[in-house]
Amino acid sequence: MDEAPATPLLAVHAHDGQRWLPLLRRLTELCPSLVVWKNASAALQGRGDLDVVAPSEDWDRIEHAFREWATVEALESIAVCRHVPGTVFLIALDPRTRCFFELDIKARGACRGATIFTPHDLHPMCTMDSRG
Repeated sequence: MDEAPATPLLAVHAHDGQRWLPLLRRLTELCPSLVVWKNASAALQGRGDLDVVAPSEDWDRIEHAFREWATVEALESIAVCRHVPGTVFLIALDPRTRCFFELDIKARGACRGATIFTPHDLHPMCTMDSRG
């Protein structure tokens, strides 16, 4: 007897990455020190998370903005994880598509415990994206 394959609890599907834009624009207003430092293109194409660096004093504002954005976007099951020192993971689930939206916040870029950069170090190398 053939059995139907089990449906995964959360399927890995591409999400509408353009949904990130209102959040990114809001964070740019709220936290001028915040820098998207990797994965922006993949996330905006619906294939990944967003990685930002921001001073830890901005993290509560970022979390609040993420929660507001998730509510507007009808995302649910918001999780906040602070288990990695110097990092916060914000995750929300789209119940319709069963896709996660994940925003990773770091206070600094590091390698083997040594600081490579802070948000302030990246600003001279940054440009504002044409999408805001």
